[in-house]
Amino acid sequence: MWISSSRKFAFVHIPKVAGSSIISSLRSFGLRHKGKQQHANVRKIRAYLKKDFDRYFIFCFVRNPFEVAVSLYEYIKRTSYHYRHNKIKKMSFEDFLHYAPRELRKNCWDFISNRRGDVLVDFVGRYERLSKDFNKICKKIGVNTKLVYINKTKKKHKDYRKYYNSNCIELVKKYRQIDIEKFNYTFDGKKK
Repeated sequence: MWISSSRKFAFVHIPKVAGSSIISSLRSFGLRHKGKQQHANVRKIRAYLKKDFDRYFIFCFVRNPFEVAVSLYEYIKRTSYHYRHNKIKKMSFEDFLHYAPRELRKNCWDFISNRRGDVLVDFVGRYERLSKDFNKICKKIGVNTKLVYINKTKKKHKDYRKYYNSNCIELVKKYRQIDIEKFNYTFDGKKK
């Protein structure tokens, strides 16, 4: 989990949503890794902070699940040290979706809500407006910095929609239904 005790903020690092860029940009303002999990949900952050939880500004970023699936697929294929690389490197995108690693099935909503479904973060930024929302966060926590882009795909993969056929769309809808509904995502990226 990522917490700044000096500035009283915490970042819920959801996989494949520019987390490395956000962490790198905010390290000089006291953002440090605490506990064992890189991608801890807000419930773990609350348990760690205990009574101080309400004194912290907690934020996260979410991303269109259809784009996340392509990003995860491409990341695992090109990252030879990823523990699933050898299994996935020769799979088609559709086979990858059928294989469905747990990272693909984990909804952003699960990272930011309690067991009753109440949102426990103060701000949900969107990957689709990353820079603008990052600037809002910086203003809220009282820092003046620019977003440093880390792990940006060097090989620009084609438009995520080109990876999909109707079966692939249905698989992602099945796995990430909660995110699609809660954050109003659609396949084409437009809001419902």
